[in-house]
Parts: sequence; C-alpha cells; structure tokens
Amino acid sequence: MSDNFKRAIKYTCIILYACVSLLLSFYVAYYVMHDNISLSSLHVLDFFKEMKTLYLINVVILLVLLVVLGLLFCDLRRVSVVELVKILFITIILFIVSFVFEKVGRKRNWINIDIRWCITCSASLLVLLSLGFFCKRISRYAKYVFGSRTNKIRTMIVGGGGAGSMLIKEILSRDQIDIQPI
Repeated sequence: MSDNFKRAIKYTCIILYACVSLLLSFYVAYYVMHDNISLSSLHVLDFFKEMKTLYLINVVILLVLLVVLGLLFCDLRRVSVVELVKILFITIILFIVSFVFEKVGRKRNWINIDIRWCITCSASLLVLLSLGFFCKRISRYAKYVFGSRTNKIRTMIVGGGGAGSMLIKEILSRDQIDIQPI
C-alpha cells in the first residue's frame, strides 16, 4: 500500500471515530435528560428529528477544529498532553455552541435541551475522544506493564544524550525490536 493510501485510511478513521463519538455523546446526553433508557425505534427517530440540526453544526465545527488544530494529522503513537489540551479545547468550543443553540432554540421552540444536556454531552465527548486518541498509547502501556517481558533482551544505554533518548523512544514505540531498555 502506498503512503498516501495509508494516510487517507487514517484520516478517514479519525473522522469517522470523531463523528461517531459525537453521535454517542448526543445520545447519552439525550437519554440522561429524558430519564428513560429505551432503544425502541420511536425514541431513536425522535432523537434524530430533534437533534439533527445541532448535530450537523457540531460535526462541521468538530471537523474544522480537528484540521485547524492538527489532530487529524497527529501521530497516534506519540500523542501527549498537548493533544489532550486540544481535545479539551474542542470540547469547550462544542459546549459553547450547544449552550448558545440551547438558549436560542428554547426561545424559538427548536429544541428541548438544557444545561444538563450540554454538560453531559461535553463530558462524554471528552472521554470518548480522549480514549480514541490515546488508545494506542494506553494499550502499549498496558502491554508494557502486564505483558511478558521475559523474551526481550534487557539493555542499558549509557551516555547517549539526545541520541540515546531518541533511541529509547524508538525502541519503545516499535514492537518488532526485541530489546527492553532498563
């Protein structure tokens, strides 16, 4: 596969994950607000009729912010606190949009949401997006902590400076290398 094709698949997966995470957070907030958990087709249709405009606005803003903040192009093996702050920023912006839409929509009877819905939606979106972007790092850490390291050769790197740090990061980021830095 060519690099362009791999990048296109990665971007598509990130976009789909972000849109599905947004939809799930809307759904969770909708059911928290309505105090009934029923997955009947009538409730699902009510949900989509009521939330489609706000969802589409949030999807557009989410995709624009993913591109502008560079989260669409980040290396998922090396995500850090910077990406977490960007995800938090996106969540705050979408909270503000939902809150403004709630105030305007309530006056015009467009939508029936409140501040509780906005908070629940934003919190669940923050959790879902964070898990999505940090899943590779979390799984690598879990594998490091709980996995068997007996078959790897324990190696000490002494006096490497900046090059040694880069070497250790590269060793830890690749599963194919049978070396365990200590």
